[in-house]
Amino acid sequence: MRAPRPKLADTPAETPVRLLAPNVLVRFQHAREHTLARHERSILAGKVSQAIRWDTSREALKSPSADPSTGQVVVSEVFMAYLWAVAYALLVIDQEGYRRPLITGRYAGEIDFTEPVLAEARDLFFWAMGLRRAFSDWPAHLPAPGRARVVEGVDYTGVTNGLFTDAAAYLLFHEYAHLVHDHWNVVGPIRAKRAHGARITGEEREILKQLETEADVDAREALLVSEDPDGVQLSRGLAIVIAHAAALLAVARPSGLRQDEHPDVDSRLVNAIYALTPDEVGQRDVFWTVASLACDLFLQANGLGMQTGPAETGEELLRRYLAEFDRVKSSKVLP
Repeated sequence: MRAPRPKLADTPAETPVRLLAPNVLVRFQHAREHTLARHERSILAGKVSQAIRWDTSREALKSPSADPSTGQVVVSEVFMAYLWAVAYALLVIDQEGYRRPLITGRYAGEIDFTEPVLAEARDLFFWAMGLRRAFSDWPAHLPAPGRARVVEGVDYTGVTNGLFTDAAAYLLFHEYAHLVHDHWNVVGPIRAKRAHGARITGEEREILKQLETEADVDAREALLVSEDPDGVQLSRGLAIVIAHAAALLAVARPSGLRQDEHPDVDSRLVNAIYALTPDEVGQRDVFWTVASLACDLFLQANGLGMQTGPAETGEELLRRYLAEFDRVKSSKVLP
């Protein structure tokens, strides 16, 4: 007897991103040949629930999580809206603010946000950043999953929908890994110890960080393998980069860059890129430039902008940002 397939809770659509919830579920089920079969085995073993809990509460940003008491992965619609907006902004600003001007010889070292498509992307990004503090309705005049935005034949809404779907599935696979690999058998006692006022040891912190790294690897391998065609490597690889960039940008203040129980978000970002075998120069150098853009936007949003100057490669540019992040994290006084 086959276990029932996973399903989303029957909740009303309240933001435009709800339109893509079925797409996320299908990607989660069918990302690879083995993923649905593994899910069904895990249901039968009692490790996971067949349902993904879609949380429609209008609270500030909450990342996807795993609930060990129910075996469910919990997804906040507000976070999904944030993820789509960040994906759109990073894609459009990279492509229209940097790559197209560079190809046409118009790039002067800075992004021209007077261009309407770039102004929209920037405004959508600022709205997404506001979700870190409190929920607000999706601005009706800005791009959204059901609102086409085409620039010189490129449907940026459609491209973002695809990237978002893969990025969301990647985050679901990360939380799913914690459940199916029984990580909570280790995490639970450590967190209970902390909840009762005891200090956790350095060794316990390293164990928690290692489990997060294992979940990242499991999520990547569920979505992408080296034998996949180049087009899949590019699109799903970029989606993974965007998922980590969104995690970085979700950090509310610079002091949050220093993590106690997770690997630092900037380290997870660059480690994810290296695992994706990026190009130094070529199609997959977009992994470097999108990650660099996310770092730049984070620093700007926190009043920590830096002058980078020209870089020979996207990897060199990102390394400069990471060095700045290390400097920020080493500061003894952080907001």
